[in-house]
Amino acid sequence: MNKLSLAINAVLVVAVGVLYYFHFSGKKDEVVTDVNLLANRDSVSRNLTMVYVNIDSLWEQYEYVDEINTQLEAKKNTMLSQISSKTSQLEGKLGAKNEAFQKKVQEFEAKAEGMSQAIQQIKMQQLQEEDHALQQESMEAQQAIMQLKETLGGQLMQDEAKLNADVQEIITAFLEKYNKEHNYTFILAKGTGGGVMLAHDALDITSEIVSLLNKEYEEKQKEEKK
Repeated sequence: MNKLSLAINAVLVVAVGVLYYFHFSGKKDEVVTDVNLLANRDSVSRNLTMVYVNIDSLWEQYEYVDEINTQLEAKKNTMLSQISSKTSQLEGKLGAKNEAFQKKVQEFEAKAEGMSQAIQQIKMQQLQEEDHALQQESMEAQQAIMQLKETLGGQLMQDEAKLNADVQEIITAFLEKYNKEHNYTFILAKGTGGGVMLAHDALDITSEIVSLLNKEYEEKQKEEKK
């Protein structure tokens, strides 16, 4: 279960504290000044109705989630391709420079005996400076790759967060519309990350919710293709 599923849980889960409020609100030492509020509360308490949705099943069967996963996977592959391309480019550039440097070192070693001590010192100083420059360039290349990874990774996280928000809005809007007809007091979440540990199968409306969500999604897809 990933962040998208947890986002759906946030839409569906109802705090258990509300149930405790209904249960214990009739204590004698509690003063209730609003008669209308008391009447409404008692009315709701007597007519509590609740159902649940299995989040794991919703996650597996909702077609829009499949589309989102496909989009995120494509973005991830693009990101990895960009990183790989940049890495290959920098490695090739540094590899060529390092190869040229090694040739200079070999030439110096081959000709060092025939050089004066002063010339040897000059050549060695030049090689040391070039070696230092190559090491510095290698470090900068590694930093550039790390920065690219952070930038693209951040963009991917933003895209995922936006898609999560889209799903949350869709689920919320759908449940609000759905409940205008059914008038449930609670629609709970059961499954990984859900707030319900055990519930009777008769209260499970997952199949209906998934079916209606997919129908709505498919109709939207058809409209977009027109």
